Amino acid sequence: MKVLLVEDSPTQALRSRLALERHPEVEVFVATDGRAALEIAQRERPDVILSDILMPGMDGFQLCLEIRQHETLGSIPVVLQTASFLSEEDRVFALEAGADGYMEKDGDPDVLFDLMVEIASRGDRLPRSFSLDERAFRQKYGTRLVDRLVREGAELERANEALTISYSETLEALVAALDLRDTETELHSWRVAAYALALAERLGWDKSALDDLERGSILHDIGKIGIPDSILRKPGPLDEVEWVQMRTHPELGYRMVAHIGFLRGANEIILSHHEHWDGSGYPRGLKRDEIILGARIFAVADALDAITSNRPYRRARPFEVALAEVAAGSGTHFDPDLARIAQDITAAGWRAVREQVEATRAHIKAVRLNPAEGLASAEGVA
Repeated sequence: MKVLLVEDSPTQALRSRLALERHPEVEVFVATDGRAALEIAQRERPDVILSDILMPGMDGFQLCLEIRQHETLGSIPVVLQTASFLSEEDRVFALEAGADGYMEKDGDPDVLFDLMVEIASRGDRLPRSFSLDERAFRQKYGTRLVDRLVREGAELERANEALTISYSETLEALVAALDLRDTETELHSWRVAAYALALAERLGWDKSALDDLERGSILHDIGKIGIPDSILRKPGPLDEVEWVQMRTHPELGYRMVAHIGFLRGANEIILSHHEHWDGSGYPRGLKRDEIILGARIFAVADALDAITSNRPYRRARPFEVALAEVAAGSGTHFDPDLARIAQDITAAGWRAVREQVEATRAHIKAVRLNPAEGLASAEGVA
């Protein structure tokens, strides 16, 4: 008995094929879509076609209708199957399309085999008489297909939103873990990420690249979680031995996130965020274009935030001073092109970015502590 299995999932195709080939009298041919199935059916003349319903391009209903309308293939029995529960509407559509049966996947292999044998043993027959003519069916099918695409699009959008929330929550948790170790970093990661995005947007980066830059900037110091408290929280200057250990934090951070899928595009920024344009940075002493552009952008953003934020050894200085220091470091510490772009944004522009970040983070904190208070503070953020 020849069975043509139409299935776009390699895993499901293998599972169904093995279930059928437990019986030596069964020969299975596999097609991954409806068009390929029509070609194989014309060449091999299977005794029965077992087809998935939900497939890209030509789905199972459409394939069944094409078989029934075909002048030489019209009498081949077709069984439709799906991984999800078959609704009553699906069952009606299966019959109207000319299917001889329908079933859910992953059922008892022996039941599947018995069904194939029972249907194939019916022998040649004339094509089914439809309860709807072809034009009416295709009109109804087209309306249903549009409805399904709209529904699946909405479901995909909801899934993407949930995934985005999950990513954001992961970033928040990692930064919170770092803040517990290094109290001087509060809001630093969020500000430097915003500054980096402001620079990258001037370069016309697309959303995917911006996402990687933002994540790498937010998590640039995550490796400090692996630095001992005696070094990380030391009130005075570090000695040479302590500096050697402190300078391992980019590599520690890189290893921490290397196997987190959605951070794969951020890990090189984490590894290279202390490299300098002239090669004097660490951990690899890269220079110029050897340093990825995201890390070169980060270097400018990090300097802007370091200079304009309070430190134990000095008070914050204005953005005018920060821009002057970036200009002085052009060609040594910083990529000259990025140093120029930083000047173009102006001190007032950088202050506006900082204020927006601080307002946004204050709102997020308020929502977590008191949802009602968070709603009130949202008016100020807007």
